Amino acid sequence: MMRRTLLLIVALLLPTSSWAALAHVSHTESTDTANVSSITLAVTVPAGTDRGMLVCVHERSSSTSATNAVTGMVFNGTQSLAKVRDDSRVGGGYRGLRTEGWYLAAPTVTTANLVTTFAGVNAQASVSVDLVTGMTQTSPIDSHAGAQGETASPTVTITTVADNAAILDCAMGEADGGLAVGAGQTMRMDRVLGATIGVGASTVIPKTPAGAEVMNWTQTGLFAWVTSTFSVVPSGGSDPNPVVPGQVTLTWTNGTDPGNPASGILNTTARRCTGTGCAVATAGPGIGS
Repeated sequence: MMRRTLLLIVALLLPTSSWAALAHVSHTESTDTANVSSITLAVTVPAGTDRGMLVCVHERSSSTSATNAVTGMVFNGTQSLAKVRDDSRVGGGYRGLRTEGWYLAAPTVTTANLVTTFAGVNAQASVSVDLVTGMTQTSPIDSHAGAQGETASPTVTITTVADNAAILDCAMGEADGGLAVGAGQTMRMDRVLGATIGVGASTVIPKTPAGAEVMNWTQTGLFAWVTSTFSVVPSGGSDPNPVVPGQVTLTWTNGTDPGNPASGILNTTARRCTGTGCAVATAGPGIGS
């Protein structure tokens, strides 16, 4: 009996777009607040599929050695938000700076108060809210990162996992004149609290392909700063990135047709469908052996 082998080289051109795209809906932020232990912010949540509430908190304490953590955050009286991370900068002659990132899946469609409570009285504080649609409702946090320093360029690098994730960055600096947002980021908040505290929030939506993203700001000099950033996953998941061409080896034995000893596989179709796209590759007869 004769054996034949078919070598099939195919590149599967897989789509990279998400099944359900994340989209920014709105931004709301508190007014300049001083010497308070809580902030109440009215937020309007419109109807939308797979809603998400992403929150930045900025806080400067009256101490050079400590900051006041957020002890709770509740929307509409009943929906408690979850904290992603917090970061702080203390010492160096500056009063403590702190940023925190929080989120809520499926906020109620309504206009209601978001109440943020701190562990102590702040010198200055702010809360900003960004609403999105198309966010995974169960375990939506994709990645997070934070940094602090005393430079003119507040910078943090976040490495996302899911393709087409949404990134929110919360930044705070001591410089007069506030912060300037970095290239490639969409500025959502740019404020000066009191006379000297710059606070900002920015997004990258969508982040594709997944991987490292540098979230950066600039301030007017070598001043203390802190930043917290996190990313959330699209609700439909995401298609895998394109793969390099692969080799498929098919081996078979002739003899199924006694009158034609060369019978066997003549053509092979490789097909991979995922998300909303589908790519097809066809290979002809292989090399006999």
